[in-house]
Amino acid sequence: MNVGLHDYCTVGKDIWCTISPLISFHIVEWHRPNRVLRQFGFRQGIPQPCDNELILHKCDLRGRHDVDWTTRHGDYIRCWSSRCEHIARGEMVIGPLRYHDPYMVWYHSITIQFLT
Repeated sequence: MNVGLHDYCTVGKDIWCTISPLISFHIVEWHRPNRVLRQFGFRQGIPQPCDNELILHKCDLRGRHDVDWTTRHGDYIRCWSSRCEHIARGEMVIGPLRYHDPYMVWYHSITIQFLT
């Protein structure tokens, strides 16, 4: 999949393939490359439902001047610290997916093909 790409395009691949929370002070957002493996040239399985932890999206800074975010988000920080153990990997794919590939069957079942 990396044919023709310069080395600087693929340096740090383990970082952008890690399944982990991305953390910036009070903001935590999950990075889930395992749900888009095709973008990395891997065979895509049918994605399992995931918890986006909606409570994280309700967090704001109003009245939170004394919050220690390293404690509040300690579990996410520990998960980030072990990111090397959670790398999205898969079988490399050559060529397009076939119409009857299980992923394509699933994808067609959840996708609106035509807007009217």
